[in-house]
Amino acid sequence: MSTISTYRSRSNLRKKRGRLWLSVVLVLGLVLASISVVAAQAHAGSFSDEFPKQVLMKGGTQLQDGYLNYGDWHWYEDGQWNGIYADYGPWPHAVVVRAGSKLHIRINKPERPAIYRIRAYKQDAENPGWPVGKGRVLNTTFKRVERDGKTVGWNVFFRVNQPDRHYYLESYGRWARVPGTHISYGIESLHYHLKTSE
Repeated sequence: MSTISTYRSRSNLRKKRGRLWLSVVLVLGLVLASISVVAAQAHAGSFSDEFPKQVLMKGGTQLQDGYLNYGDWHWYEDGQWNGIYADYGPWPHAVVVRAGSKLHIRINKPERPAIYRIRAYKQDAENPGWPVGKGRVLNTTFKRVERDGKTVGWNVFFRVNQPDRHYYLESYGRWARVPGTHISYGIESLHYHLKTSE
């Protein structure tokens, strides 16, 4: 009897060890898969043949996609550099936010732009729906967007402080060419439109 119970307990122990190892392997596989996805996203953003996607946000909420104003983008493919120039220039309809709101533009490219600015224009009183004047450059601060310790993008923070006015925003970003690499580079200017409440 004691021999049989010892055999059974050893058999159960082996099964438990097998399940434990299986769990460890599965968890490790999931961790490695998520790291691979993040690395692939960062790699795709670094070498993309498309302009970097930029989105206007408040906290975790997306308010508005950037509307292309103009851009000049370069990427490496099939052993050569390629490029595209595009311009369009519309202004989207206004999104209403509270005066004093802290907003940010999310840039989905791991490389920080060499130059980035946001210029705010007022609405033309005679031509509602269009900006007027030279505009004013807003104060901005940058913060990395990270996933699993890797930079996958940038947040550019700013504020809109004046109540009851239209903010026609024009962003301008320039990514410099990185010598010795095939990282995509170029310039991109986008339009956003906000209306502050009182």
